[in-house]
Amino acid sequence: AQLLKTTRIDCAMFKCTPGWIETFQAWNLVFGCGTILVTLVYLIIALVQYILQHRSGIVDFVVSSCITMVVQFFVAHTGWFCVVKQGGCCGTVGYLAWGIVYLLVFLGRYAPHLISSDVLEHLFFYGPASEIVYTILLIPVAYMCLSCFMLVVG
Repeated sequence: AQLLKTTRIDCAMFKCTPGWIETFQAWNLVFGCGTILVTLVYLIIALVQYILQHRSGIVDFVVSSCITMVVQFFVAHTGWFCVVKQGGCCGTVGYLAWGIVYLLVFLGRYAPHLISSDVLEHLFFYGPASEIVYTILLIPVAYMCLSCFMLVVG
């Protein structure tokens, strides 16, 4: 809980200068807090769209968005514990596994859209405005994956 109060974004994070563990931890904090913020913004935009278009299924949408947020936050906390506190849990294999997990968690948000018949319409920057909000999380995910992969190669 104390660590969440120190969430920040600074130049050193983009340069990865404090070290790979520290870089991972800093971007993981941004990802965890960003997940909550992005989900709330996404919900507000989507609720407005639902109201304006008089669509049904709003309860299912809200529940699935909340589940997504909880899963991503759980992965952020578990990943932080395993990578920062436990040294990857399995050494280099653990770092590699966590880099892949973060990538899959991020891409999993888009998987249903990538399977649809009109793929280009639903890719990252072609989707509806409410979907684009989630692409903000690509920045911390990319840096966390980079950190994990750099920890693998030493």
